[in-house]
Amino acid sequence: MSEHIGSDFDDFLAEQGMKDEVVEVALNRLEKGKIPTDTRNPKTAFLSMHIDLIREAGSDVGARLSARGAEGYLVALYDLDRIQASEYAKFQDEIIRLKTERIAQLKATASKLEADIRAIEQDMQAEREE
Repeated sequence: MSEHIGSDFDDFLAEQGMKDEVVEVALNRLEKGKIPTDTRNPKTAFLSMHIDLIREAGSDVGARLSARGAEGYLVALYDLDRIQASEYAKFQDEIIRLKTERIAQLKATASKLEADIRAIEQDMQAEREE
């Protein structure tokens, strides 16, 4: 059985020597105003790192998996009474918005790449015909 069961997440991070690092990473990665979290609180800082993974996802699947991770952590925070229902709803809405936005960005990038590839293929075909 884990010695950390029932312990505070802050204490766990401090024991592991990671608390300052986790908070610093979250502060550096979080775009202010994008998600209403207190990044000085490792519980919500960890959530903000999950959110950052959505923003940095390189594929549709990556964005969906990162959103799942954020949603899972959000549910855990709510179940443990670390956040209120109103905060839960705000965070959930933001996770959905970020996931949808990232997937749209990835699709737009893929469409542009496909168009560029088609143009290159047409140019190559034209050169061969000359």
